[in-house]
This record gives sequence, structure tokens and C-alpha cells, in this order.
Amino acid sequence: MNEPSGERLIRNNVIDVALISLDGQRRLQESYDLLDRMLSRGRFNQERAVEILTFAIDNAVWADLKGSPDNRSTYARYKESGLGPKIAQELADRFIADRGAPDQRSPRKWLRPLLGA
Repeated sequence: MNEPSGERLIRNNVIDVALISLDGQRRLQESYDLLDRMLSRGRFNQERAVEILTFAIDNAVWADLKGSPDNRSTYARYKESGLGPKIAQELADRFIADRGAPDQRSPRKWLRPLLGA
């Protein structure tokens, strides 16, 4: 992992702290429950899983920063880093590996030409 020091600080001090908190754990668990329901209904899609987990991470980070004096600037640095979707992709990949979840829905119409579907 050759992350620049700024990204490493944001990941360690902002994202990891937010996801370890009770609220962060609750948000992730709700996301995993939603993904499990999608999987059981035959509507699981990796693209959507990444979106759901990105929302959970963003909301957990904002909730964790809400009380700090420089919350807006820290959240802006977090969003600029682009680490939320990267971590969401890692979590989605782990979810897929743990559950053996295949993509059950076709890609969105606008993605079909890009994916060759």
C-alpha cells in the first residue's frame, strides 16, 4: 500500500475511527442486511453494493465528525481523497467472497456498451 501520507491519515484518523464507532458498526450492519436481502431476492448487483456501502461510510464519517470544531473541512478533505468508494469496493469484494454472491442483475443500461453486455 503506497498511499500518500495525507490519504493514510484520513483513512486511519477519520474513516477507520468512524467505522469502529457504534454508529459506524450499526450503519455497516444495516447495509450488509440490505445486501443479504437483495441476494435472497435475486437482485444482488456489485455496483449497487458499492453504492450502498459508500453511503454507509459517508454517513458514518459525517456522524462521527458532527461534534468536532473543524468538521466541514475534515469532511471535505475526506471527500476529496476519494477513499470512501475505494473502501466500499474492498468491503463489497469481501462481502461477495464471504457469501459467494454472483451478480444477479444485468448492468444498468448506460453501462452495457462499456461492459460489452
